[in-house]
Amino acid sequence: NGTEGSVITTATAAGYTSQFRTDYPNNKKAYFIGKDNINALLAQTEAFGIRIYLGEKEIDSVMQIIPVLVASDKYGVDIIGICVDEAVPCPPTCDTTSPLM
Repeated sequence: NGTEGSVITTATAAGYTSQFRTDYPNNKKAYFIGKDNINALLAQTEAFGIRIYLGEKEIDSVMQIIPVLVASDKYGVDIIGICVDEAVPCPPTCDTTSPLM
């Protein structure tokens, strides 16, 4: 219905990301995806939201968990027209001032 997901506090988000870094110390901490790719996903006919799959890819000679994004329609069915990955990993490109780091 368009309200999927929840707005959470920064403290809750920081707790989640801190736990992830503890559990997966050798994994990337975050990924950045530019608005052009997000807009391209949402511009597809009948796109209602974005689904984020988790994949695995070798980055810097280490297997890493990566996001793979697709648009989804109002029924939750994936729209496999455009898939987005190649997100910019952190590190090395991080916001070191973020409370989520």
